[in-house]
Amino acid sequence: SKAKSANISFLAQEFEFEYDDTVFHWLLEARKDILDLKAQIHDLNIVLESDHSEKNLEKLANLQHEFEALNGYDYENSIKIMLSVFNFSTDYYNRSVNSLSGGEKTRLRLIHALLEKHDLLLLDEPTNHLDIKMIEWLISYLNSIDCGYLIVSHDRYLLDKAVNKIYELKDKAISLYFNSP
Repeated sequence: SKAKSANISFLAQEFEFEYDDTVFHWLLEARKDILDLKAQIHDLNIVLESDHSEKNLEKLANLQHEFEALNGYDYENSIKIMLSVFNFSTDYYNRSVNSLSGGEKTRLRLIHALLEKHDLLLLDEPTNHLDIKMIEWLISYLNSIDCGYLIVSHDRYLLDKAVNKIYELKDKAISLYFNSP
């Protein structure tokens, strides 16, 4: 069970894209809350062209404040940075998600999970198809975020650097090990 307001991002090992989209647009969709606010601000600016009422101006100020609090102005730049970190050049931005290789799709889905608004991050084998530079970036990211995360992995390096507890499931028993990353 989970709280209704809890946001959980999940990177599964198995995944199929629901629809064909471009790489950049699919990542934009990770934060529908930001996109919705951006659309509301755009629509209200159109209304303001003919109605400069105090009510509309106040509503615009509130929407812009909320958008800024969500880092909406930096969101597209965050996507570009993450694409670069995970070895996607600008040539990939308009490529179809379904045209990517299996490893590229896995990296793209990891970016999507990291971009989503989350209180809990669930990552199943997140280092599959990552090189050491990407793994180091992921470890740094995980150590910097202010939310819980659970990693299912066989990657000892990742576990040693990113988690403080390891639960091992073996022979129908769970063992707990404490770790100091």
